[in-house]
Amino acid sequence: MFEKIIAAIDGSDHAWKALELAADLAKVHDAELLVLHVVPYEPIPEALYELASAEHIPLDEEEA
Repeated sequence: MFEKIIAAIDGSDHAWKALELAADLAKVHDAELLVLHVVPYEPIPEALYELASAEHIPLDEEEA
């Protein structure tokens, strides 16, 4: 029934519960599970710049 399932998480309790449900659904339906971690916009953490650089993703304040 499902081929891909996406779950957005922001660290809240509700997000973790939704991720658990999404993982269970993905397992039952042999579906791909995509997890999107939502981070606050301001300020952009230095680690995000480092990750973008390592992955060759252009990132600046306007694009973010």
